[in-house]
Amino acid sequence: MWPDLITVLEGIRVRRLNNQCYRPRRAVLLSEYEKYIQQPPPPGATFDVMPNAADVAEFNPFKDLIMSPESTKITASSFHSAFQQLPEFISSWRAKIDREFMDHICFPENHDNSENQSGSGFLQLATSVFVVQSGNDHRLFMYPEVLLWPGFFCPPERSIGDMIDVSLPGVGLFGCLPWSASRSFYPTTINLFDGTATVVRASGLDPKTASRQDMNVLDARFACGKCSSPGRKVVMTWEMAVDDHFHKNCDYAHVVTDCPQLSHAPSPAA
Repeated sequence: MWPDLITVLEGIRVRRLNNQCYRPRRAVLLSEYEKYIQQPPPPGATFDVMPNAADVAEFNPFKDLIMSPESTKITASSFHSAFQQLPEFISSWRAKIDREFMDHICFPENHDNSENQSGSGFLQLATSVFVVQSGNDHRLFMYPEVLLWPGFFCPPERSIGDMIDVSLPGVGLFGCLPWSASRSFYPTTINLFDGTATVVRASGLDPKTASRQDMNVLDARFACGKCSSPGRKVVMTWEMAVDDHFHKNCDYAHVVTDCPQLSHAPSPAA
């Protein structure tokens, strides 16, 4: 009976520590992190995507503080030094999730940009637009917004109660999990949306090299050749053109408009 008894007692001990020691410390971290993200970022530490509290709780030294001996008194001030180091951990976290995300992209068979597929430079292209599908959930995302798709960190609501155990501590408190593109709660496909290249090409830029920033700086306006009619142009920004026509199943017959009301719009390419 002894080995079985030790196993049972160990489970009880871990649950007691989680409830009476680690959970209150995670609650302090959650409260302090909510304050942190509302403050202006430190110099040189501006990020386009911030981790959830569940990710931060896994960063050292945050995890070391949470898991310190039961006799250690942990207060809000205990995390001060850890928050000073947080920008460094966020940088490495972003690099990690970018690599994981890249590993799950399904590229079209005719996609020939293999050089960029292996590096983060690919994600900066304007054509890095993705269709994320999980069951009946079917959405279009640009990068880095695609990293915020809930399936990467939100468990199904019906499963949260089952996951409040020693294997996934903190999920009940944080309401989410550390970011992962590999988790099996949501069987997911991530496909590169090839229709974006037509919009980039219509602006006069090369889809293989044009970045999202290039398209934003150009700030062109597009008139859809299918949605427009004589005397009426349906005009939109490049991001709107990509998103709107994904949902409408348009044939991507875009042209760059030279409509006089849009003085900053470039003329159509010759």
